[in-house]
Amino acid sequence: MADDQQLPSEQKAASSTTTSSSVKDTPLGPADAAHPGIMTLLYKGFFDWFKTKKAKAAIVAFLLITVTMGGIFQFQHDTIKAISLSEAIAGGGSSGGGGGKDPFAKFTDQTGKAPLSGNSQAGAAASAQKVVIADKNVFQIVAVVSWTDEADSTRHTNQPDTFEIQVTSPDGRTSKGSAPNEHGKEGVVEVVLARNITQEVLNNKDLKKKTQDMTWTGDWNITVACTNAGAQTPIYGPDPIHLRDQADPGNAWKLDVNWTFKGQP
Repeated sequence: MADDQQLPSEQKAASSTTTSSSVKDTPLGPADAAHPGIMTLLYKGFFDWFKTKKAKAAIVAFLLITVTMGGIFQFQHDTIKAISLSEAIAGGGSSGGGGGKDPFAKFTDQTGKAPLSGNSQAGAAASAQKVVIADKNVFQIVAVVSWTDEADSTRHTNQPDTFEIQVTSPDGRTSKGSAPNEHGKEGVVEVVLARNITQEVLNNKDLKKKTQDMTWTGDWNITVACTNAGAQTPIYGPDPIHLRDQADPGNAWKLDVNWTFKGQP
């Protein structure tokens, strides 16, 4: 009976061992297998698609479009023209002032001049000079007045003279300047009056002939005045009330008027 009772116990142990081994060696079923990664699926799907004729046709079309667009962009880059600021102001670009090309592109800058002279006393009214400019397309004028002050007299120092010049164009534009001479040196005052003739012509719709601008053609008024004539002052001894000063009545001067215009080639 003891043996009969022990057998079930041994059978039970054997059965337990068999069951454990069976669980360990049995392969996992489809439901228990790990799911494949998303990259693996994409990788497999791409290569499956790559083997089809549609894939090859799409790749060829993409390459052709890429090459074509690159050629178009390069052509546009090569055909873009860089313009200067002056060309943009003159209307050379699409957004330039006035619009249109420079009407004086083939013209040359030419010059004219008129020498004048006179004499001005200190504090006297300005000496008016009329300069007639017959040239068309004038865009700049330079007026220079010069004078030579007297030398120092005996035991005296000649103080500087101061001259003023004013230039007025036919259309009323004005510029002026003033300066004294340095002791013992020639005095010079220069005045420049200039305009952007290209921009003005392009913006003037009333001009019938854009290359025959008469704006600065005609009478120019130039005035010269000696605003202060320095006296001869004594070198030695005090002279608080200037009893020993030698008055300077004024000075002779020269006036050079130079202008620049657009001349036909």
